[in-house]
Amino acid sequence: MRNSLSRMVDMRIPLWGILGATGTLAMVLITMWFNVQALTAGMAEMRTLMRESVTTAQANDREITRLMARQQQSEETIRDMRLRLDNLHTQLNAMARPYFQQPTTKEQR
Repeated sequence: MRNSLSRMVDMRIPLWGILGATGTLAMVLITMWFNVQALTAGMAEMRTLMRESVTTAQANDREITRLMARQQQSEETIRDMRLRLDNLHTQLNAMARPYFQQPTTKEQR
């Protein structure tokens, strides 16, 4: 019975089939290895870029905070200067008022 089955189905694999399958497997493994290496290098570069981005974002946040504090100080200084200017204007008006009032009659002159 065994001989009759082997006559019907030839189970022998030719040498070119074995070499072709082995070569294909080798090419697949080599290609996968290079792809994994490229992916690993890309991920390392992405990690470095993310670290730099986080560092830059933190520096930008500190700079924004510093500039906001400086803007607030400037606004307070401007408010203070306006208040002082208003006070000076009021004092000057009070001092100048007697000199610029015109007498209404000849006796008051």
